[in-house]
Amino acid sequence: MITVKVFSKGSGNPIKGAKVSLMFSGLISGGSVPGQYTNNNGEVHFNIGTGNGTIYVNGRDAKTGYISGTEVVHI
Repeated sequence: MITVKVFSKGSGNPIKGAKVSLMFSGLISGGSVPGQYTNNNGEVHFNIGTGNGTIYVNGRDAKTGYISGTEVVHI
């Protein structure tokens, strides 16, 4: 499972309602994961495995690299 926590760069507060999607790289394991919206705590949970890819928040690249466990991004 991967959890993404989204926080505001300015205030440091969690962002509710941000659309988070994942795109994994790789010939066999690559592909996109449908987006979900963050809850009141700025969190969204994906029931998927780990891998190299990109986290997008509201359509913008928030993190690229190995995605696993709990990922925290600031936008």
